[in-house]
Amino acid sequence: MRTSHKRINDLIRDEKSKLTDEQIFASSSYAAYLTDIAEVASQRYKRKLKVKTDWNENPGADVAFTDNKVIYINCGNRLTAQYPTRELKSLSLIGFVGHEIGHILYTDFTSLGVFMQAVDNGTMYPSKPTDLEDEEVQNMEEYLEVISEKDEKKNMIIKYVLHSIANILEDVYIEERLCHDFPGKFKTAIRLNNVKLTEDSPSITYQVDNEVPNIAILITTILQYARIGDFNNDGGYKGELTDVFYDCMSLIDEVIGQTDARCRYDSANRILLKMWKYVKEWIEQLEKDPSMTPQMLEAMLDSLNKDNGGTGSAAGSRPAKGCSAEGLVWLPVCTRPGARQNMARTVTFEVERYPGRIGSF
Repeated sequence: MRTSHKRINDLIRDEKSKLTDEQIFASSSYAAYLTDIAEVASQRYKRKLKVKTDWNENPGADVAFTDNKVIYINCGNRLTAQYPTRELKSLSLIGFVGHEIGHILYTDFTSLGVFMQAVDNGTMYPSKPTDLEDEEVQNMEEYLEVISEKDEKKNMIIKYVLHSIANILEDVYIEERLCHDFPGKFKTAIRLNNVKLTEDSPSITYQVDNEVPNIAILITTILQYARIGDFNNDGGYKGELTDVFYDCMSLIDEVIGQTDARCRYDSANRILLKMWKYVKEWIEQLEKDPSMTPQMLEAMLDSLNKDNGGTGSAAGSRPAKGCSAEGLVWLPVCTRPGARQNMARTVTFEVERYPGRIGSF
């Protein structure tokens, strides 16, 4: 151990301590504590890593990221700050460490780069989808025509949407796999964060009433569903947006348990084709503003990504192999319909079973 875990846990449980959250969580001792916890997972795969902590309360600040060797955690992030006790805050931070470990161990960054490069090459990776409905075939023809133009701004929009979808699928895959491999504190912490991340998500009706772009509504809905197996439809919206979303649900469910990244990229392509009408709307809106430079568009997309929960962030890299379903499903998917209740029960049980001890490795 790099530090005394008992001392760290005593500091976290002592709510009367004069030390601030920043002094505890942004300390080198707490970073060492998180590194020890991270190595529980990484050593199984013979991976060396280190956790560094920081404190930044800026709403636009990064929450967590990794370069595959070091995991950076912003302990002052706005989500962790919402928890009422230091013990829950610490659990939240462990959840973010677990998420980044999942990317380090399971994400195939090489294939992700090939997937995104395909847009600039005017093609689709891993291949053009087959067995499409007539409308989707037409959408694919239009899509391929647009990317063949190699228009920088149009491709930026398309890559933003594709990247968002692919990373949503990837995030859920790596979290489910980590929870399967390490069903203790990591699982509890990741579940806790996912419930928190989605509980205040805006409803479809609210977004429609506030003129949020249709494509953004669909991405947000997919993000909610992928995380907890449910989405916020307070207000009972019924219309073409939910029709398109329901059409995408099976494409989300089918690939979350697949070890082959190419299966998720194929699913992302298919989801894009189902949403193509709304991607075109965004592109057409962009064309009405010739003053929008690629640099301005990039800044806008970066801002959207942070507002949407960082769906474009990912890390890690692992090999991919074959895309047939046979032999590649590594676990039963547990964050599907009805999983919101299961997830809540898991978190409640783990948090309440021991007053002074949340989960175990």
